[in-house]
Amino acid sequence: MPSAMHETRRGAAFFSNFKLANVDGGLSGWLAVLGAWLLHFAMVGVMSAFGSYQTFYEFEWLKTYAESAIAWIGSLQLFLELL
Repeated sequence: MPSAMHETRRGAAFFSNFKLANVDGGLSGWLAVLGAWLLHFAMVGVMSAFGSYQTFYEFEWLKTYAESAIAWIGSLQLFLELL
């Protein structure tokens, strides 16, 4: 039965054959990260404030709809954000 040390050496030898490429995208890579962060930041803010939007929808735009029907707007929005 092989020892754990033998298995570790064999695994290390296997992974030592792989060369990792330099994945630094420079300025364009960091701008993509910044853009993704800003988009996520804005979406989390909108989702956190949906209760205010729901109240507005109930009394202004969607007066004839039930609260549960209006809540689907926020649920769908969260689903699409996390998709």
